[in-house]
Amino acid sequence: YGGGDKSGGQISIFLFTKRPKYPFQPKSVIMFEDTISSLSLVSDDDGQYVWAGGYENIFVINVQSKQIVSQWKAHTGNIIRSIVTTERDVWTAGGSQINVWKKKGSKRVTQLNAHQGAIHSMILVKNRSGEHVWSGSCDTTIMIWDLKSYKCLKCLTVHEDTIHCLLDLGKGDVYSSSSGSRDTSLRCWSYNLS
Repeated sequence: YGGGDKSGGQISIFLFTKRPKYPFQPKSVIMFEDTISSLSLVSDDDGQYVWAGGYENIFVINVQSKQIVSQWKAHTGNIIRSIVTTERDVWTAGGSQINVWKKKGSKRVTQLNAHQGAIHSMILVKNRSGEHVWSGSCDTTIMIWDLKSYKCLKCLTVHEDTIHCLLDLGKGDVYSSSSGSRDTSLRCWSYNLS
């Protein structure tokens, strides 16, 4: 999946297929009235779906039919910057809030309001102490969330500026990156919550 060309007030998501000759050509195009800022692949018993986050809205696209099968307002007044899929839920970040959704349908499980600024990144981290969602924000914090209780297990105040991206290297190592006027660091964290 790749992001888009804005034409005629619509945003396109291209599904690419590798052809024998360069350049890659779109396999299909899905048109949106919204800017798409995040994508996540969600699998359940019925198949595979792409959850696309835009301004306020979530769009669910059936991978096989390439059709939008559902959409709803998920974060009022905010761009959905990040979507993370766990075994049972889908986590979306818009503004300073995280909404947790059931995989099927638009039923919100809970809303998490711990960050003081917009969340720019979110990842699922798996290691020997379990699985956790990490969120990074412009409030300069990284929060580590429990998947079952939806509670914040730890808040790391480690950067001096917005945390733009997080990367799980596996085996308990996580990179965080901040780029701004005061903090242009890339940090590696080894962690074990057990």
